[in-house]
Amino acid sequence: MRNFIRISAFMLIMTSLLTACVTSHKTVTPETSVSFWLLTSLPEDFRLQPTPTAIGWGNIENNSLSVNLVEPYNFEGRGWWALSNRPWAGEGDYYILFVPLTWNQNGSFTWEFWEAKIYTGDGSVPLKVNIKSEQIKFSLAQFNWPFKYAVTKKTETGFHITFMENKIRDQQLIFYIFRPNEPAGLAHRAAFMGIDYDFARRIQNVYSYSEIREELDALVDERYRIVGEDLKKSINDYAASWDLIIDRFSSVVCEITQHDWFYDNYEVLVSAFHLGISSWHANNVTRLYGDDPVKQRYITAFEIVLSHVFHISRKYFSEAEAPDHIIWAISEISAALILKDSRLLELWGDGYILHANNSLTGYPQLLELEEILIPVYANRSDFIDFLSESIMLAKEMNTNFLMPLLP
Repeated sequence: MRNFIRISAFMLIMTSLLTACVTSHKTVTPETSVSFWLLTSLPEDFRLQPTPTAIGWGNIENNSLSVNLVEPYNFEGRGWWALSNRPWAGEGDYYILFVPLTWNQNGSFTWEFWEAKIYTGDGSVPLKVNIKSEQIKFSLAQFNWPFKYAVTKKTETGFHITFMENKIRDQQLIFYIFRPNEPAGLAHRAAFMGIDYDFARRIQNVYSYSEIREELDALVDERYRIVGEDLKKSINDYAASWDLIIDRFSSVVCEITQHDWFYDNYEVLVSAFHLGISSWHANNVTRLYGDDPVKQRYITAFEIVLSHVFHISRKYFSEAEAPDHIIWAISEISAALILKDSRLLELWGDGYILHANNSLTGYPQLLELEEILIPVYANRSDFIDFLSESIMLAKEMNTNFLMPLLP
């Protein structure tokens, strides 16, 4: 159950787009909007967020995308690009990057770089387009937006879970998950994923994705050739199973944490490789295909709740007060404790069991902290007080919880 940081990824568009032309600006709505970036050059490595010349957003309407471009704002000098209030007045030849937006309940949005698409013209290599106006329009005649295959289930209160297939993202996660300091241990993770340990080591040691991409392409293509139909079946089966429990799950989790969801929709990538991965800073989680539709609920729920607790923690505690490794450890343990609530236990099916040695999380390096936090959770006055005390106790241990105890 591993986090991932949202990083830039370019997926080639296997379609054709028409020439840019001037159009009027349309009102942006969450249901149809997408962001639009102009780049003078592409990053050498997909992990690097690109530096935009201009940023815009617009509506997908009548099979076309209308965009108003503004100058990018480098938020606090950290390379986090935002929209300014200054219209872009440039012109020239630029690469075009389409980046979907996830809208939060407070009206803000998150750049979805995992789903980014770069304009290719003929569907082969990225091409530059001559842009002469801050207002532009593209035809999306054959543009498959935003996902190839997805099933969404939602609560009566509007909380959604979307189960989807995304082969490219699944492949990129292999590269990211084998980075140094993988908390589950590289050998353990590779064995579970059915990947040769020596190959996993090579992935871990390369500098950039491009060095290993061809071999990853071959690995992933073969796995999807074998399991592709079963994976699609899992998408539908998982969604149907969640349709029966999502209202109770949503209401109980929000009641325990004393916080509404930070996103109206959580996206669940149904993976050919990964048991479960949770996003620390966004609304994406990953879940392995092929499980029993009822038994899969627990790990899916775990990854979503872990993300929810991480978001709550970061709302109140800065990284200076509590580094990411501490918030991750507390979020792992909190998710397990929340899902043991008597109102939720029956949702996980008859085969629900904890990890070996009665561990809440399955991470050996978290066992001591688990034992400390169980009574703190049981005796909490409210959820924020629990998080505050947990941070204090975790810091006293003077441990980097992301460091694996397994090889």
